[in-house]
Parts: sequence; C-alpha cells; structure tokens
Amino acid sequence: PYCDLADLAAYAGNDFAAAVPLAEKAKALDPDNPNMAIGLVKLHWEMGDDAAFGLALRQAGQRWPDDLTVLVWLALRELQRRDLDGASERARRLLELDPHDQGGPVVLGIVDYRQQRYAAAAERFRQAYAELFATPAPKIDDRNIFLATSVVPIVQALGDHDRANALLDGVDAALRKMPQLGNSGYAPSDAAVLALRGRKREALEALRSDQQAGWRGMWLWYRDIDPAFDSIRGEPEFMSIFADIERDMARQRAELA
Repeated sequence: PYCDLADLAAYAGNDFAAAVPLAEKAKALDPDNPNMAIGLVKLHWEMGDDAAFGLALRQAGQRWPDDLTVLVWLALRELQRRDLDGASERARRLLELDPHDQGGPVVLGIVDYRQQRYAAAAERFRQAYAELFATPAPKIDDRNIFLATSVVPIVQALGDHDRANALLDGVDAALRKMPQLGNSGYAPSDAAVLALRGRKREALEALRSDQQAGWRGMWLWYRDIDPAFDSIRGEPEFMSIFADIERDMARQRAELA
C-alpha cells in the first residue's frame, strides 16, 4: 500500500515530496523486491536529484543485474547520457531475458533511429508487434499505445506516411479512453501526436496545458530522449515549459529536504 500511495501522490497529485517517504517505507518493508527499489529510483529521477538517482540505480544494478525493470532504467540512463552503445547493450540483454518485454524494442528503436537505421528498427517492431502493422488499421489500446507512438518517427523516416497516420489515428482514438494523470494516464501523449503530425503550435499548446494540469511523470524522458518531440525540442516555448517543471521539482526537493 505504501508503494501505491507513493504513486498516487506523485503521478496523480504532483506531490513528489510526499511520495518519497512513502516509497522509502515500501522499500524498507520489502527490501528484497527490486520493484520497491526502482520505485525510489524513479522518484529521484523525476525530482531531478541526480546524486540520489545515480546512487539508487547503481545499487539496484549491482543487486539485481538481470531484473527487467532495473535493466530498463539502466538503459534509460544511457540514453539520457547519449551513450547509444551502452543503451543498446542493456536493451539486448533485456531481449535475451524476455523477448516479449516492450523496453528492449523501444530502446533499440531509439538507438537505431538516432543512427539512421530506420529499416532495421521497423522490421524489429514488425516481428515483435505485428498488430501495429495491420492494414488498414493497426490495433492500438492502452497496452501498446507507447509502442505505437515509438514506431511513428521510424516509419515517417522511411517515408511511409500512410502507416504513420494510421498509427497516429489509432493512438488518438486510444487516448480518448484514458485518463491524463496517474500511472495509467496518457501524460503528454496528446502533445506527442500533434508534434508527430507536424502541428507544432498545437503541440506546444497541449504540452503547456499538460504541464499546468500537473503532469510530471517521466518528464525527463520527453524533454531529453523521446524522438516524438524532436520537431519542437528547440522551440523557446518547449524549453520554457520544461524550465517551469524544473523549478517545480527544485521546490519539491527543497520541501523534501
């Protein structure tokens, strides 16, 4: 219950300062559970506490080197550092352990996208998630919406705009059935869809609305890593939105301290 309360405070209420003690309590009660450790790793990352994040992730990696969630977070750290080789190594280990885990294809897809290996990335997704390539309409719901959004920049780079639009239409339809905030919320996926459609002004407006509504979950992923936002990442309003989130997290770090 402490873990659930921590998630509720952080991702539905934007109260990370309250969430951290709850996550620490959950970890203390279940010290052999890697998910409890990763709960704290994630909160430290969200709060922008690089030292606490690095220490907690390093400890988790040493204790549970082959845990799937730990490996995802190790890969995410490498992506944020622009260490594509390191991220690829973590992702390939993920796939060795569980070929059906979504983290491996997503990370490898980003690595291939950044290195312009678009056809290889698309084929990997096609083999693992054929439903995303179904015609005329891919099958998208809350279980694969993140995967679908990850595929779009790749097929756009290949010039397959019909498939990209079909995926975006499916994501749009799935978003309308989801809440915005919380672990099962769509967060800034609405803005990502608009950015991928080339509607930059509307994407920035949606992202600002998401920020003002209290969305914070995985904000560093969207600011630093996600290719969906490449078209607006250099825009002054994009940087202003995330500067406001940074200030909010600095306030919450001070409150926690």
